[in-house]
Amino acid sequence: MFEDDKDKNATDQAKKTTLDYETIQKFLRDMGEAAYHWDAKQDSLSWISSECKDFRFADGIADMNAFQKQLNPQDAAGRQAFIHELSQAEPGTKRDMSYRVNAADGRVFEVRETATSARDGDGGCYIYGRIQPHKQVESFEKDKLTGLYMRQWFLHRITAESADAAAAGKDAAGHVLAIGIDRLAMYNEAFGAHVTDEIIRGVAERLGSFFKGRRILARVSGDIFGVALPCANAEQVSSIVAQLLASFRSIPVETAEGRVHVTISAGGAAYNDAEDLTRAKDLMVQAETALQEAKRGGRGRYMSYIVNDKQREQFRTWLKTSDTLLTALGGNRLVLAFQPIIAAKTGQVKFYETLVRMVDADGKLVAAGEFMPVVEQMGIARLVDQCISKMALEELKTYPDLTLSINISAWTLDEPTWLRYLLKTLRETPEIAERLIVEITETVALSDMSRARSFVRTLQALGARVALDDFGTGNTSFRQIKELGVDIVKIDKSFVRRMATTYDNRLFVQTLQKLAEGCSVETVGEGAETAQEVEMLQKDGITYIQGYAYGFPSVERLWLGQDDHARLPENVRALQAGEKKREQPSSAGAG
Repeated sequence: MFEDDKDKNATDQAKKTTLDYETIQKFLRDMGEAAYHWDAKQDSLSWISSECKDFRFADGIADMNAFQKQLNPQDAAGRQAFIHELSQAEPGTKRDMSYRVNAADGRVFEVRETATSARDGDGGCYIYGRIQPHKQVESFEKDKLTGLYMRQWFLHRITAESADAAAAGKDAAGHVLAIGIDRLAMYNEAFGAHVTDEIIRGVAERLGSFFKGRRILARVSGDIFGVALPCANAEQVSSIVAQLLASFRSIPVETAEGRVHVTISAGGAAYNDAEDLTRAKDLMVQAETALQEAKRGGRGRYMSYIVNDKQREQFRTWLKTSDTLLTALGGNRLVLAFQPIIAAKTGQVKFYETLVRMVDADGKLVAAGEFMPVVEQMGIARLVDQCISKMALEELKTYPDLTLSINISAWTLDEPTWLRYLLKTLRETPEIAERLIVEITETVALSDMSRARSFVRTLQALGARVALDDFGTGNTSFRQIKELGVDIVKIDKSFVRRMATTYDNRLFVQTLQKLAEGCSVETVGEGAETAQEVEMLQKDGITYIQGYAYGFPSVERLWLGQDDHARLPENVRALQAGEKKREQPSSAGAG
C-alpha cells in the first residue's frame, strides 16, 4: 500500500510539473514572448517557448551558434559580445539589448531580449533569456548617404528574381550591371570629402531617375552601384548603357563647389536562366570584373563580361595557385612573417605586423604578393586569415611582452566562425587582448559602414584594438573614421613614398595627423624606405613608422636574440631542413 501511495505521489508530482511547464508556455504565448535556457558549458540551448507574437524561431535551434545564425548579420557580433559579458558576470546579473531577428518565413523583426545569468555548484554558467518582439522592420538597411539599399539587398533581390521567374514559368534571362564613378579619388583630393559625398549622392539620384520604376538599383560599395536588368538582351543593354553614359557626359553634377563634370564606366554580366540567378554573388563579381576592364580601357565606357583565351589561361593559373595554397594549409606550409612598427619619438619597436609566407615544395619562402591576390579572387582568403589568426594568437600566448597586429579580409568579416574562435580565445586568455591589433582595410570598411562599426565595437569590448589599413586609397572621410571609432589609422604607403616630391601628399599626411590627434587616434606611416621619409614623418608627428627603412618582414622572431634557438620557428626549420635533406644524394648512390 505504501509503495502504491509513493507511486501515486510521484505521478501527481510529474503531472504538476508538466502542468506548470505547460502553464508557463501558455503564459509566454499569451504575452507574445519567447524564452530559452542556455547551458554555457555544454552549449546546449533549450526552448521554453520558441514562439513570439508575430513569428516563431526556426526549428532545430539547439545551441548558441544556431541561434546567432537567426540574427541580422549586422547585430550578430554585438549580441555575441552581450552574451559573452553576461556569462562572465556575477550570478543574478540581468541585462537587456535590442537586435533584429530573421524569422523562419523570411521577415525581419526587432526584438528586445532580457537575459539573466546563474551558476551551479560546479561553477557552470546558465543564462535564461526572454525575448519580446518590438516591431517588424525592413530586412535590409539603406545607405545613409544615397538612401539606396546596399549590396546584400541587391544580391537578395537578384536571387528573388530567380524564384519569381521559376514560379511564373517566365524567361529569366537578363543582365547585371556594375556602374562605377570614374576618378572619384581625384575629386576627393581636389575638393574634399563633402564634395565627394555630393558627387556620390548626385550620381545615385541620376541613376534612380534613369532607371525609375523598372529596375533594381543599389549602392554595392563605395563608388560602385549595382543595377539588375531583367529580360534585357545584350543589344538592349548596350543601347541602355550608351544612353546613360551620354547623359553623364553632357550634364554635370551639381555640388557646393559648382558644377562638376563626372563620367561613369559600366560592366555587365549576362544570365540566361533562373539557375544562373541563384549565383548572385558570382554575377556581381563578373560585372565588377568587366567594370574594371572598362576603366583600364579608358573609362567612360561599357564592357560586357566575356571569358577569352587569356582569361581562361589566367583562371587555370589561379586554380593551380589555389591548389598549391590549399596543399600548403594542409601541410603546415603557411608561416608567419613579422615586420617591426617603430615608435616615431623613441625609435623603439612598439609592435609587429603579422604577415604570411608560404614554404614551397623546394623549401623556399614565397611572398604573400605572389599568392594572396589569387586567394582573394578565388574566395578562400578567410581560410588564410583563420590560419594566420590562430598562429598569431599562439605567439601572443607564448610571449607575454609581445604585441601583434593581424590583417582581416572582407570574407573573414562576414565569417562568424572566426569571431567565435576569437571570443573563445580571449575569454580563456584575456591577458592577450590588449596586445592584439586587428587591421581592416579602408575598402572593407566602406563597403558596409554599419557592419564594420559593429565589428570594431565588438573587438574593442573584448579589449583588443582595431586599425584602419591603407587609408587614402578609398574615399573615406575623417568623419567616417570618427564614426567607425578605430584606434589606429595606417596611412597608405603611396602617400608616404611621395611626400618628398609631392606637396599634396605631405599636406594630406600633416592634415590627417592633426585631425587624428584631436580624436585620440594613433597613426602609422606605412612604406617608409628612406631616412628622409622617416625624418618627415617624425617632424609631422606621426605616432608610428613602418617600412624597409627599419626592417624587412622576416619569418624569424625578431624580438628574440640571435642566439636564441626559438628565434627561427620550429615548423620553418623543419620544412627547410627536410627539403635540404631530400636534395642530398643517398649513400647508395654516392659510390
